[in-house]
Parts: sequence; structure tokens; C-alpha cells
Amino acid sequence: MIKKKIEDLTFIDDGMFQAVMREPGISEEVVSRLLNVKVDKVM
Repeated sequence: MIKKKIEDLTFIDDGMFQAVMREPGISEEVVSRLLNVKVDKVM
């Protein structure tokens, strides 16, 4: 396992992606922007 400093993490790093997607408000915004559609709720 490769360990990175928090400053070196990006959205595509697995751990960072999982942390972001666990937050409903943030994950809804990410999905909305990626798909260019309005997302009301991510389950």
C-alpha cells in the first residue's frame, strides 16, 4: 500500500473519493456536475 500525504491526495485517489462520496450533500453536487443533471438525493 502506498501512503500519501493529505496534501498530495486528489479526488481520484480511492480513499479521498470514498470520503467525499460518503457525504450526501457533497456527493449529490459531484454527481450533478459530472452528469450535468439536477440530483435531488443520492442513496
